[in-house]
Amino acid sequence: MLVEINFIEKKKKSIWNFWFFLTQIAFFTAIFSWLLYQYYDLGNKQDLLNEQIRMERELRTVLEQNSQNTNQQLEAIEIIKKYPISVTTLFSQITESLPNGANIKQVSLNSTKELVIGIQTNDKPSVAKYVKTLKSLPMFEQVSLTDITSSTQGDDKKEVYQSLIQLQLNRSALTKTGEANE
Repeated sequence: MLVEINFIEKKKKSIWNFWFFLTQIAFFTAIFSWLLYQYYDLGNKQDLLNEQIRMERELRTVLEQNSQNTNQQLEAIEIIKKYPISVTTLFSQITESLPNGANIKQVSLNSTKELVIGIQTNDKPSVAKYVKTLKSLPMFEQVSLTDITSSTQGDDKKEVYQSLIQLQLNRSALTKTGEANE
């Protein structure tokens, strides 16, 4: 029988090796988890920054459009300053000249820069009188009755007349009138 003679001591398996190995695994897992979190957090931050950049570009576009609109408004104001027509005076003359019982139903500017007024009256002589009064005003170069129609209105079937009158403006008279009022 052979006897084993060993002069080298057997090392006891230390529990410390196991804990050291377990600690390293936990440490690397924690570092990997932290790096993974940073990666996804960085992606979210990048998405947020891209959204902010997109919103800033849209805001710049809107601001540029508003700037262009403001420039157009300033140009319109300059044009109005060049032709100082007193709109208040113009419309006060038009409304003061209306016959009794007449109403203005429409005011527009046609393609030839003539003012078109639609009125409603109770009788035809009122329309003729109104056209004659407008012709006598110096602020109009030409006044013409373009259309007159009759219709019944209300339960009592009262006859009313709708008329369209074209007015060509006398800019020099309007300018002088506008300057006199200001």
